[in-house]
Amino acid sequence: MVLAICWDESHLKYNVKHSDPSTKGIAGIKPSIHRKTLNGVNYNSLYACYRIYKSVNYNLKKYKGTKRNYTSVTRTLKYYRIISNRGIVKNHPTTK
Repeated sequence: MVLAICWDESHLKYNVKHSDPSTKGIAGIKPSIHRKTLNGVNYNSLYACYRIYKSVNYNLKKYKGTKRNYTSVTRTLKYYRIISNRGIVKNHPTTK
């Protein structure tokens, strides 16, 4: 799921410019919101994405911070299905 989130947020580019200036890095993280969760981990990393995703109990809607518009959630799930169907991702909690 981490790869799908990062693909949706930045197309796996570390130096991406997000439309919201407070959103940073490959995973579209807002460092000011997730400072405690990251606990010194570089926000511009796949590991940071994993830590935040895990901290919201693998809930994609919470990760994306959406309450009404599920477009980005649907798009990320589509990317996840593509990645997992190609055998890249196995044994993730959302595949059980």
